Amino acid sequence: MVAGRQAWLIEFLSDQKLAAHCAANGLRYAREHFSFDRMIQTKFQVDASLSRTRKARPLPSSNAATPALASASTVQPVSRD
Repeated sequence: MVAGRQAWLIEFLSDQKLAAHCAANGLRYAREHFSFDRMIQTKFQVDASLSRTRKARPLPSSNAATPALASASTVQPVSRD
């Protein structure tokens, strides 16, 4: 099995026509599937689907009680040692 892989790799590396063909196919695939416009379009589709499925959460009211803050005197300094 290893010998078969080695033979394939040697053929791939030594056959310039095969290498050029594979490179062209890879570039075509990348341009078709990984363009900036396509990625942004996909992102917008995902965002839209998430916004439709998520329940809207109410914003906190300005009348809601705010939690008490700790006094500055209770803060302990951090030693750099």
